[in-house]
Amino acid sequence: MILIELQKWIEAQSDGDWEHEHSIKMETIDNPGWNISIPIFRTSLEGYIYEDKTYHDEMDWYEILSDGNYFTSNCSLNRIDYVLSFFLNDFFKKSNRTNVFYSVFYRYVRENSLELFLPLEAYLIDYKTFIINSIEPDFI
Repeated sequence: MILIELQKWIEAQSDGDWEHEHSIKMETIDNPGWNISIPIFRTSLEGYIYEDKTYHDEMDWYEILSDGNYFTSNCSLNRIDYVLSFFLNDFFKKSNRTNVFYSVFYRYVRENSLELFLPLEAYLIDYKTFIINSIEPDFI
């Protein structure tokens, strides 16, 4: 299930260029564990710096770092779901990016099948949900 959510996040970042220039990397490491690298530049998370390290024992640990360009993590085998879930949910909330406004377009089909794309100003409340802040007055 978490990989489906990660796929949706990637689709949300795709703009014709981003997906060709950046890729998520996940590989095993010899602890045993995982190394995860997710590019966040040219996304709403760009510039957010974060660090968290937790060590319970050699079979249960993680470190999460963000330098503003990449979200990276090394973690034990059993923590990959936690790390990816953290990225998709809590990391965005901790970044406090809910005050960033975006210009988005709403597809509106009139009765005569004419398609209009109405400009809206919206802000993100998580990586996949916008709340409309304003609609251009000319289109109301």
